[in-house]
Amino acid sequence: AASKIQLSLETKPFEAKCYFDEVRIRQVLTNLINNAIKYNKPSGAVVVSIKENDDNILVYIKDTGKGISAEDQPKVFNEFETLGKVAHHAKGTGLGLPISQRMIQFMGGDIKLESEPGVGSTFWIEVPKRAVLESEHYRKRPDDTGSGDLAA
Repeated sequence: AASKIQLSLETKPFEAKCYFDEVRIRQVLTNLINNAIKYNKPSGAVVVSIKENDDNILVYIKDTGKGISAEDQPKVFNEFETLGKVAHHAKGTGLGLPISQRMIQFMGGDIKLESEPGVGSTFWIEVPKRAVLESEHYRKRPDDTGSGDLAA
């Protein structure tokens, strides 16, 4: 049965430069959006928004799912961890978020989380506005668009 999740982008256009690996950032965003859909409630919503501060571009993925308790929030970045009752409702290896976190940190950024049980979760990535790695880490890969599937 389809759950009819509404996905929307809410952001005002702005121009900003940031540094990232195009393939990896696509994998991270795909994973975060897929999780927001997978762990949402029927007829829920996922909102993607983009903001900036002095150092980073911030991409937020907010859902209206079950939420994650304060006690469980640190566990979501542990490998092979699927949280209690959530694990019974959706299939997953427990690798998506740890791998996504590692990829973003490799690019000099981070993934963060705020969540309230019964209300939903907001995950966001922070992508540096300045180059923090050697230039070869930012080179575009030759037409490596693939199928958009995660390597996880």
